[in-house]
Formats: sequence, C-alpha cells, structure tokens
Amino acid sequence: MEQLQGSPWLMAHRSMLKPNQPRKFSLLGRDYVLWKDSQGKITALPNACPHMGAMLSEGWCVTQCDGSSTIACPFHALEFDHQGCTVLPGSNRQTKSLLSPLELIVQGDLIWSYGGYEPKIPIPNLMNAIATEYDFIGVTGERSIPTDILSLLLNMHDYNHQNGTHRELFEIEEVQVKQFIDEGLHSHAYLAQPRKQPTWREILRNPAQLALPKVLEAHLENYFPFMGVMHGDNKILSLKECHLAA
Repeated sequence: MEQLQGSPWLMAHRSMLKPNQPRKFSLLGRDYVLWKDSQGKITALPNACPHMGAMLSEGWCVTQCDGSSTIACPFHALEFDHQGCTVLPGSNRQTKSLLSPLELIVQGDLIWSYGGYEPKIPIPNLMNAIATEYDFIGVTGERSIPTDILSLLLNMHDYNHQNGTHRELFEIEEVQVKQFIDEGLHSHAYLAQPRKQPTWREILRNPAQLALPKVLEAHLENYFPFMGVMHGDNKILSLKECHLAA
C-alpha cells in the first residue's frame, strides 16, 4: 500500500452516523468503528478490542455526564473514550491509550482521513462543492473488491461500460475522446458517445429510448487513487456519479 500513502479518503457522510450508534468502516484494509456523540463529535478507533479482539462496532455507546460518549466492548463491556483510553473498574484513573485513534478531517458533512499517514495530496474541494448543491439521501450498498494496484491502474478509465452493464438501453456505437487533460493525479476526459438509432420495436419495449439524446456527452474526472466522478449534463437532467475508494 506504499503507493497510496498520503492520499485523502472519504470515510463517510455525517448523516450516516446516528448519535451514539457505532458503525464499522474499512480503510486501506483496516477496520474501524466510528461513532458520533450527542454533541456531534466524531471518533474513529480500531475495531478490535485489545483484550480479546471483539468488534467494537458490535458494542454500544455509553453517554458521559459531559455529553461525550465512550464505546463499550460487546464481550466484557470495557469502555474506550475518543483517545482510546479506558477507566479501570472501581477507579477513576484513566489508562494510557490502548487503541490509537484514527485522525479524521471533518469538512462540513464530509468525513475524510489520510489513514494515519502524512498528507501528501490535498483534499479536493469538488465534493464540498457537490455537497452544497445536492442533498445526501443515503447509501445504496457497500462492497469490498480486493485488487492489486497495477491491475487497478491498467483498468482505471472505464470508458465504455454502458455497452456492458447498460447495453440494452444505450448501445453506444463508439467512444470518442474529445479532450484529455492530464494534471498528474488529477485528470479530465471529455467523451462523445454516438448511440445506435433504436428501432420502433425497441422503443415500444423501452420508451425511455425517446428521452436519450443521439450522442451522449460525458465528462470523467479522476482524482487518483481515491475518487472518480462522472459528470453528465443535458436538457433533461444534471448527473454527478461519484465513485469513492477506501
């Protein structure tokens, strides 16, 4: 993972964290438990209790008198605060940190992290700009796909997936790269994709064909290695499809 050190990763949207309800997140092959206390403070700790390895995300939060909260291990109810410290039973003495907190950067409703590495790439303002224009309505699904970095790079630009995943609807005749802007780890690809003219039988079977333009215009924006955005704009809609890696 040395190639990825120093990159920012989008962990979550604030609305995904309900007050005092722990949730598991993965970053760079490591699992963390994230929770938000009643005051809105967000904490991330390694998800394995140092005692017997129980998943802290399966535990619960304990609200403290100052409004903060600790995470309790589901095995033996051992509580850890936002510094990864615990308090020995029958004592008010705080232990040294037993779990190293993951440093988080919260920008508005977006929760970022560098995974514990020294920042080398700035957090792009693109997601903040998108967040001001759109309402976050939820997560449709989560999936982990293991791959090696070279295979990922060799298949980075997925120009023609419409003719795979959405072949029946789009049926692209060709993909024309109108412009490619290379800014190192940040690039833009502007595409024109002429579609096959549908027959009346195909239109009757799928009337949505009438709403699609003859040529699909797309702008692919890539922030290596953590984010890719597809911008699609026409007279009917404005679409921004964001793919985020962790």
